[in-house]
Order: sequence, then C-alpha cells, then structure tokens
Amino acid sequence: MNIFIKKLLREGLLVDSELNELINKLDFSSFKINKTLNPNVWLSDTEVKPEIRQTLINIAKKYYESLGLKIPISDIILTGSLANYNWSKYSDFDIHILIDTKKFGEKEELIKDLLDTKTKSWNDSHDIKIKGYDVELYVQGVDQEHHSTGVYSLMNEKWLLKPEKLNPKINKKEVKAKYDKIVNILSDIKKEYDSEKYDLVVDRLEKLKDRIKKMRQVGLESAGEFSSENIAFKLLRRNNIMGELYDLLISAYDKSVSIDENKTKLYEEDGDLNFEINEHEDRITITGFINEGDIVGSVILEREFDAYYEFEGEMSEDDFYEIFEDGNFIKIEYIKIEDKYKNKGYGKLLLSKAIDYVKEIGESVIYLNASPMGNTGLALPELVSFYKKFGFKIIPQLNKYKENKEMVLHLNQNINENIIKSELVNIDDDYLYDSLEKQADELRSNSEISFGSADPFEILYDDKTGELIGATWIETSGAFSPHMIIKLEYRKLGLSKQLIDGVVEKYKKMKQIRGGNYTFMLNVVNNSLANTMEKHYGFKKVSEDPHGNITMTL
Repeated sequence: MNIFIKKLLREGLLVDSELNELINKLDFSSFKINKTLNPNVWLSDTEVKPEIRQTLINIAKKYYESLGLKIPISDIILTGSLANYNWSKYSDFDIHILIDTKKFGEKEELIKDLLDTKTKSWNDSHDIKIKGYDVELYVQGVDQEHHSTGVYSLMNEKWLLKPEKLNPKINKKEVKAKYDKIVNILSDIKKEYDSEKYDLVVDRLEKLKDRIKKMRQVGLESAGEFSSENIAFKLLRRNNIMGELYDLLISAYDKSVSIDENKTKLYEEDGDLNFEINEHEDRITITGFINEGDIVGSVILEREFDAYYEFEGEMSEDDFYEIFEDGNFIKIEYIKIEDKYKNKGYGKLLLSKAIDYVKEIGESVIYLNASPMGNTGLALPELVSFYKKFGFKIIPQLNKYKENKEMVLHLNQNINENIIKSELVNIDDDYLYDSLEKQADELRSNSEISFGSADPFEILYDDKTGELIGATWIETSGAFSPHMIIKLEYRKLGLSKQLIDGVVEKYKKMKQIRGGNYTFMLNVVNNSLANTMEKHYGFKKVSEDPHGNITMTL
C-alpha cells in the first residue's frame, strides 16, 4: 500500500452514511471568483513573490535532476487556481516542468508513462507546503495542451496565458447529478465487495476509474476548468471519494489474489491462532486467523530488487548500498490489525511471523516506513518503539520527516559477530588449518563452478565452531582470475563484501609487481552481483553468455 493510501487511512475513510450525506451537502463556495490573485503568492497581477518563485523553481529542478534525464528543462510553469482568480483553501501549487519529449524518439510514450508514475509517487510521498498550499509536480511535453485559463512562466517571469476575471456559470444540478452517479456506482460496488465478489469488484473499479478520467477530460476539452465534469471530479477528490475508490481497489485485489492462490503454508501458534501465507509474484501476504477463520490482521511484504530508485533524491547511491549491500531487500508494505483485535498482542505475533518467514526464504534485510494509520493505531513514537523491539533501526539518512520514520532490520548481525576472515596460510592452528582446507575442497567440489588448480586464498569461518562459511581461489596465470563461493545458507547476509575486498587488494599488490598490462577478469552469475561490483569497485561488463554468466574486468 503506497504512502498516499496510508495518508487517507490516517485521516479516516468515509463510510456509507457519510457518502449519502455528502450527496445532499456539496460545497460549491470554493468555486467563486476572487477580486485579486492570491495575495500570499502574488506581488501584483504580473509578478509572483520572489521567494516563492525561487523556492518553486528549486523544488522542480531538484526533482528533475533526480530523474537523471539529459534533456534540458524548457520551462517551469505555474498553473491551476493559484495562477487564476478562482483560488481557495483547496488550492495547491500546480508546477509543470516542460521538456521536449520528442527527443525520447520511439520510446516517447513509454517514458512519458514512466515519468507520470515516478512523479505521482514523488507527490504521494512528499508533503511540501508553501504558505499553507501543497506543492504538486508534473513533467510534461512542451507541446502538450493546457486546459487551464492561467499559465505563468516561473523561469521567464511572465504570463503565457493571462487569466480573466469571468464569473463562471456552474450548473449545480448537473454537477450534482454527475457526482451522485459516481457515488451510487461506488456504493453498489461496495455491496459486491461485502458479498466477497472480489474479481468482479476489481473489474468494476478499474472501469469506474477510466470512466471518471474520461468524464473529466471531456469536460476540460469542451468547457474548460469550470465544466460540470471537472467540478464534479474536484468534489469527488475533495470529499475523499477517490480515496475510497483506490483503497477499495487495493483491498479487493489483495483478497482476489489470496482466494485464487493456493495456500503455501499454514501455521498454528498459541493455541487457536493460525497463519496463512500466500505468494503472488513478488508480493507475500501473511494473514492471521483466530477461532473459525475470523481474520485478526495481515502483513504484506514486497520483494525489492536493485531498488535504489525507491530512495533516489533522498540518499546518495553510496549510502544506499552501504545499507542495502546488493540493492535487494524485503519491504513491509502494510501491517493491519482489525480494530476488535488491537492491543491484544496480535501485531507482535504477525510481525514475528513475517520476520521468521523472511529468514526462511533466505533474505536478510527488511525495510519499512513507520507511519501511523487510522485514529486507533499507535502514535509515531510508540510505533517506532514497537519496531525497535524487533531490532529495527531508524535510517539516519532518511530521518527528515516528522510524520514518519524509515527503518531497517539486518538479520545477519548476530551471525557476523562470530565470523573471522583470514588468509588460509595465516592459520597457525594445524588442526584448524587442515579442517578448513578440507572443507574448502568439499565446498569447491560440490559447487557448479569449475576452475584450475588454485589453492584457497582467503576464507570466512565461524570462530566458535570452526565451520567454513566461504572462500576465494585465485588463478594468476595470464589474467588475475578470482573465484568465490559462499555456502548457500550464508548467502544474502552481506558476507561477500569481506571476501571481495581481499581479492581486490590482492590484485592491486600483484599489479604493482606484474605491471600496468596485468588484467583482472571476473565471472559473476547474476546481474545483481554484477551491479554491486560495478557500483562499489568500478568493474565493467565485458560479455554475457546465454546462461546469464557475466564476464567483468577492472
């Protein structure tokens, strides 16, 4: 569940009685025309206040830089009601970053869709206010049509389309009819949800979303901002009907998947508490039951791969890979306990089961965004304290928002405490030396990696038990060619970096002896490891075979 939905849940969703009441109490007062442009934003009818103008430009440029696009910004414009006389308490800063999307060539539409998704995610996850108004960013083509009657260039400090003080004629009866129609359809869909017709609900909600989008577009194209269709849409959004729709869609989808998927595991704990675990692609849903199938709550986990994009613009790449070594982690998207089961310890049981399951599937890092949900849930300090009891720590690079705390749990910390790295030749204990050498030979013979007659170079072993964890071998005839194997049960625990550091240091020493033409050739078995080698050590890809084996050089 994304941050936008969480915000809606924190504010409280509308119930049926409220929906019906709103039908009869639509507020049209905010659609009036004011005598002047907003005095908190404008010095005059031709000049935005300098500090506001510069702040908006800085926000837009910083976001655009985070996208990594090489196409220059053509203009940054202010549009919407704050660039017009119809501003109200519901207004926000609609900031559009204009670029020449034609330069994307044949991929223009695909990249525009990706930009829309990325920008929506940024808007949903940030809460920036200027003079009490939210800042909303958009990236669009320079030739894309504007439906607003007021468009102001922040970069060039001039009107591109100056608004006029016209008294709009709003057909309230028509607006109400369009609004009522959407609300009634949504209420009807909720009845089907209550009847557990989840596939049908998903299908109908997707169609309703498209219907609302087309309704608004037709209104903007035919009659502009004050069309009945656009006013109806704004009322749906302001009254949280759109939030209700999106939340219902997510819930119905999750339940439809859970019904269609086979149960992968069923646990029984604490007498009558059961856990059902369902996996669908990269999403894992853990649901807790009590008595005869009564749902206590659920946890939703997402597998994230090479996921720096999640934090781009908020932390550096080096900081990211220091926290998430290979770029992969499990993200706790959502933890929910039904109201009647809150404060009875079930949240602790659900999170414990989630952590145990993450360990079971061989993952080692869990990330979450601690954010209060609803009026009956834990406040932020208590929520952070709850997660800390499980070992989660606040990520300091992301500790700038007051309303949430981003946290991470590394499941390998206790294991690392006992692990020693050493060159095999430096092991003084003869018995330990012989044991580790024998284990290294077995590790090599049982692996799928084949190479020459090199002896083990560096090893990782458990200082308490003498168990070999992993080892490296180096072939030095011709190019410098290292090989690394870590036992399966110890992979994804952040241990490979220790061995790689040793190999790279060894190469640097040998290059000083062999000279500048002495090359480093490395074979890796997946893109994730290849990306780690590229970003942390400066390796470059040379080739990739049909089986996914990648050759790299330094």
